[in-house]
Amino acid sequence: MDDKGQPLVGRSLKFLVRARSIRFLQANLSRGEPDILAINGAVIALGGLGFIIDCFADTAPWFFIVGVLAGVGIGFYNLAKTAWRQ
Repeated sequence: MDDKGQPLVGRSLKFLVRARSIRFLQANLSRGEPDILAINGAVIALGGLGFIIDCFADTAPWFFIVGVLAGVGIGFYNLAKTAWRQ
């Protein structure tokens, strides 16, 4: 027993389960990293393009908003396509 009255075996078992879930999370993140980068890249590229168009056309946030939404849509489409392929 520890100083809180909990058995040491149960606490070490919880630590092993937590360590295993952390390793599982890291493995999933490393496999999904290119997809997350593709989503971020699409949002940044299309949002930036919309921002540049807004600067030259003096249309305030409209092309920026359309660019960000298109980037999110394209990014999630690519993510879904990759998930369905596997």
